[in-house]
Amino acid sequence: MKIKWILIIFMILIIGVGTYFAFFQNQPPIVKTKEITLSVKPAPDFTLTTNTSHIDTFINRTIGFAVTVTSVDEFAGDISFEVTGLSPEFLISYFPGQSLTLGPDSPRGISVEIIVPDNVTIIGDYTILVTATSTIYN
Repeated sequence: MKIKWILIIFMILIIGVGTYFAFFQNQPPIVKTKEITLSVKPAPDFTLTTNTSHIDTFINRTIGFAVTVTSVDEFAGDISFEVTGLSPEFLISYFPGQSLTLGPDSPRGISVEIIVPDNVTIIGDYTILVTATSTIYN
């Protein structure tokens, strides 16, 4: 019986010592975390404005208007302009040109000049569409 108790005590000691070493040898990991905020914004864009929405004129006259583009959400890129809606007899010119490069800092613009020819068949109302297009931007 004495040997039985010695074996039981010996087993308890072995289990206790093994548990002690297992606990200190397998310490829990150190874990650190850091939160990051992700802000998703709209894609860069631009606005298009003109200095008028209606023009009255006569045949054999020249009219003009300004077109302005303004960066939205840090848009930067090349923009081309087109005026449509007129019959081929009208002559359309763009100053300083038909395209520009817009940066995120300030508005840019062009002037559009339309020469109304001396032709009675063109009398009437026209809906002019000003289109600004950008295919390459930031």
